[in-house]
Amino acid sequence: MFTLLQIILLISGFALVIKGASLLIDGSALIAKKLKISEMAIGLTIVAFGTSLPELVVNVSASFKGSSDLAFGNVLGSNIANVLLVLGFTALLFKVPIRKNTVTTDLPYSIVAALLIFFFANSSFMDRGQEMLISLREGLVLLVFMLLYLLLVYRVSKQDAEEMDDFEPQKRRYSFFYVLVGIVGLYIGSEWIVNSSTYLSDILQLSESFIGLTVVALGTTVPELATAVVAGKKGSLDMAVGNIIGSNIFNLLWVLAVSAIIAPISYKTTYNIELSIIIVSGLVLFAAIFIGEKWHIGRVTGTMFLLTYFAYLFYIYQRG
Repeated sequence: MFTLLQIILLISGFALVIKGASLLIDGSALIAKKLKISEMAIGLTIVAFGTSLPELVVNVSASFKGSSDLAFGNVLGSNIANVLLVLGFTALLFKVPIRKNTVTTDLPYSIVAALLIFFFANSSFMDRGQEMLISLREGLVLLVFMLLYLLLVYRVSKQDAEEMDDFEPQKRRYSFFYVLVGIVGLYIGSEWIVNSSTYLSDILQLSESFIGLTVVALGTTVPELATAVVAGKKGSLDMAVGNIIGSNIFNLLWVLAVSAIIAPISYKTTYNIELSIIIVSGLVLFAAIFIGEKWHIGRVTGTMFLLTYFAYLFYIYQRG
């Protein structure tokens, strides 16, 4: 009976986190439109931050509870799902356009962020034979890189600003209400997700890293998938691509940084596989933009990404 309750709380937690992120995005987007920020910039910052909030609140809760495996598994699993699952599925439904700024700035920055995590996590072990982890000092360095990225996006958005209509004062009032309710929903939902996932991993005798890489990562990736599909239907795929890449950058440089500042995050050598997949998938995406129909991601690349993701799920199931 208690196990059933934990499953219900886990599902309810995902629902709260997804709805909370949705409200936060809506409120933030209204505010951003009032400030006349470009659509791509909204995708790379406001929406990316909003869809990364599920990972952030789950990781903060996990860090306070000392669940490093859940924290790292959630971020790495989410980043893999963002590119291989979300972008792959979106490319099956729509021909996804890629803007020049994405190729020259955002995609390379996301690859550099993954390389930075790889270096930090492995350097302590290689240099001094100490425990592999992301420390407070390294978390602060990640935050600096995050701030540099935000500055870069701001400069690009000023060069590529698009005119946006104002919205009524009444909607402006609602925007702040959406933000507040969204944050509350994210907090409560994250608590339910972490507590239920930890309990179920013990009952099912599965590692926290496996739960983080699969159940929690897939659950916290739902906002990105929903945002991409909705953006595609509305003809705003610029925002969808910016959201996916921006969310990956936020996960690595913001979510892991905040988690490491709260408490050092232990790192397992098996996570090098996940980081390698993130780096290679980024390089493949970079190459695919110039192969076939240039500056677009089509069904062939989308299918390849989806098949790779399912193969990865089978691999981590075998790994346990």
